[in-house]
Amino acid sequence: MSNTRGIIFVLMLCSAISVAADSVLKSGNEKNRLIELYTSEGCSSCPSADKWISKLKNSKDLWNDVIPIAFHVDYWDRLGWKDELAEETFSDRQRQYHREGSISQVYTPGFVVDGQEWRGFFKRKMIESPAPLNVGEITLHINADAISAQFIPQIKVNETLVFHAAVLGFDIENEIQAGENAGRTLQHDFAVIAYNKKIVTLENNKFATDMHMPRSKYRAGRKAIVVWISSSDSQSPLQVVGNWL
Repeated sequence: MSNTRGIIFVLMLCSAISVAADSVLKSGNEKNRLIELYTSEGCSSCPSADKWISKLKNSKDLWNDVIPIAFHVDYWDRLGWKDELAEETFSDRQRQYHREGSISQVYTPGFVVDGQEWRGFFKRKMIESPAPLNVGEITLHINADAISAQFIPQIKVNETLVFHAAVLGFDIENEIQAGENAGRTLQHDFAVIAYNKKIVTLENNKFATDMHMPRSKYRAGRKAIVVWISSSDSQSPLQVVGNWL
C-alpha cells in the first residue's frame, strides 16, 4: 500500500510539473501594437532610443496592448564596433520596410509602429492609441522548446500568412570599446536575441502550426517571447502577442 501511495504521488507530481511547464498566451481579438526599434551599439544617437524603449518595461499596457521589440542592425558594424546583438536578417527587415514604402529611409534609431514609420520619438511625443480594431486572436501553447500557434482571423486575409517568433533579452549590459560609443556602457532591453519565421496556410478557417522556440547563444538576465503574424506580401503585423518567459 505504501509503494502504491508513493507511485501515485510521483505521477501527480509529474503531472503538476507538466502543467506548470506548459503556458498559454492569448492576444485577444483586438489588435495589439507592435513597436519596433532599429538600433545599434555603433550609433551615438541610439542609446537615448534604447533608454526610451526600456521604460516600457514599466508600462501598464505592456504585453496587453504595447509590445516592444528592438532589432540591432549590422550595417554599423563596419564603422569601428561590431554589435554582437546585430544580425543581417534584422537589417534586411528594415530595408524591406523601405522597399514596401512603410519607412522613408533606412536609419538608426528608427521606429516602426504597426508596420509604419513613427518619428514621434525625435519630438518627444507619445505613441497615439489607434481606434479599436478586432482582427482575430493568436493563441500560443508553449512547452519547453516547442510552440503551438493558432490564429483565427476576424478580417479578410490572404490564404497564406507568416508566423514570426522572437525571443527578447533584458538586462543586457555591454562595455563599448570602439566606434561612436567608445568608453560607454550600454544597457539593452527588449533586444531580439533569437528569431525565426514560418509560412502557414489557411485550413478550416484558421492558421495553425508548430514551431521551435528560437534559440540564442546570447545570455540575458530575463527573457520574453513575442509572436506576430503578417501577410506573405507585407511585413506589417496583423496581430501580435507576447509575455515573459
